[in-house]
Amino acid sequence: MLSVFRYTLWLWALFPYGLFAQHSGMYAPLFSALEFETAYPFQEQRALVVMDGYYRYLTDKGLLLPFRFKRASEHPGFFETGRALIYTPTGKYGYINPEGQLVIDTIYNDAQPFSDSLAVVQREGFWGYINTHGKEILPCTNKYNILTPFKNNVAVVYNTGNALSDDMKFGVIDKKGEVIIPLEFNRIAGFNEGYAIAGRERNGGVGIINKKGNFVVPDRYAVLSDVHEGICAFRTTKGPRWGFINLEGEEFVPAIYEYAGDFHEGLAYIVNQEQKTGFVNKKGEVVIGFRFKDAGDFSDGVAAAAIDTIKNGKSARLYGYINKEGHWVIEPSFESAMPCTNGTMLVSYRFNNKLKQVYIQKPVSQ
Repeated sequence: MLSVFRYTLWLWALFPYGLFAQHSGMYAPLFSALEFETAYPFQEQRALVVMDGYYRYLTDKGLLLPFRFKRASEHPGFFETGRALIYTPTGKYGYINPEGQLVIDTIYNDAQPFSDSLAVVQREGFWGYINTHGKEILPCTNKYNILTPFKNNVAVVYNTGNALSDDMKFGVIDKKGEVIIPLEFNRIAGFNEGYAIAGRERNGGVGIINKKGNFVVPDRYAVLSDVHEGICAFRTTKGPRWGFINLEGEEFVPAIYEYAGDFHEGLAYIVNQEQKTGFVNKKGEVVIGFRFKDAGDFSDGVAAAAIDTIKNGKSARLYGYINKEGHWVIEPSFESAMPCTNGTMLVSYRFNNKLKQVYIQKPVSQ
């Protein structure tokens, strides 16, 4: 799975007028006057960056929000539903708005990012849910030992009224706090597209359930990924290979691959036994051949991908971006390449033996 892309090489020469030159197109570096120690992809038109030892938030217009926080082992949150999770040096959590203003006070002992317009928080040792105005929608009480973020208007809960243990049970509540799936499962993952991966037996397999708690795919698999675009990757209990299954239980791609990603924009990456990566469509057809050493999910019509090559007499793994035909829209040039978000990509390269991170725009030809 491609989460953070790593490789080594120099960036190609800087082209006049601030454009980088590639055989397959032109792309412009953004916010070139800013120097980042660390940077993260944009989310809701805001990106978390580190500058001069402080966490800052950068807008997609290149402006820095007034909020800043001394860099520590834990970083602030990314923006979700117009709120970002922050914390104080004393370990209290709160939330800021897209303008960088504190709108939910730092009064919580623990907290999670917003999801489905609600956030899990802990106050005085008890868990509950707040909305984006800081109002407790489901009060912080001892009713639940552990809460998880809402997704698709439901949330997984553990062991109502019981102490945590190896035999804890999972169930599901709605936004009114009502139990809609009894705590009878050994495990339930978060819902996605209205379905969740779940299993009833402690040492048994997993399947796919709907919001009524009914299995639409039997719990006979060793591993299932989250449902994406009505499909999930699976690994059987009989071996380590991966394939794809739909919500009708049809294994339309057999378990023949070393690894399989999730479907995004109609394609999913797959890894063969030679550790080469390609892409498959929803018909199970390999539409981009196995010619990459690594690749990520498609977004905005492009995906980051890597090849191994020789540069200056040394081995190097270089990352660039491909389109859905498998053609390079930005040829391999970077030491890291993150998914494209609203036409913006985060990449890194080496300059004077120092790793640089920069945001670039998707090529104008795409």
